Amino acid sequence: MYLTLLNGTGYAFSVDDYMELRTKHRLMGALVGTANTKGWSPNQSTLPVELTKFETQLILDEGIALLVNKSKTFSTSPTPKELAEYKADLKERLEGQADALKGEKLRETERYMDKILLGKRNKLLKQGLSTEAAALDGEDVLKEVADNFKFDLQNALMEVPCQHLSKHTAEIIPGPIVDTSCISFVKAP
Repeated sequence: MYLTLLNGTGYAFSVDDYMELRTKHRLMGALVGTANTKGWSPNQSTLPVELTKFETQLILDEGIALLVNKSKTFSTSPTPKELAEYKADLKERLEGQADALKGEKLRETERYMDKILLGKRNKLLKQGLSTEAAALDGEDVLKEVADNFKFDLQNALMEVPCQHLSKHTAEIIPGPIVDTSCISFVKAP
């Protein structure tokens, strides 16, 4: 397991790593990410998990994880190839969302097809188009919905911070981050 060094302490970006820390080692940390687009709220916190300096040091001392520094990699600009790969991956994920939303819209239309056809036929009859109303069928409605479907990027779901997917380099931090030599323990009588 790897913890990422940020602001002098360890952060866990992987759900699996965080669950192992909680269940096996009883280390809580603090969820500091946000899923709320309107600002940070403690009730809606998500990954990453910030560990205290003492939790991080305990994890290092017990050999549970290694602490890595990725600041050099993340402070450099991506190469044109990396940027192109990221943009292609993002485009693929957005297209997948659009396809899933369009499929759901068509399934929802099929579910209420009887009501939709009744409403469209009544509208055509009020306009005096009885032949068009009689010729209207479900396939026409589905084709109209599919043709008029527009995926607005403003409504796209974006990923929350998580484990770094792409390859990157990191430097393992060997030394302690907390000086525990000045801590004295007093035994209870």
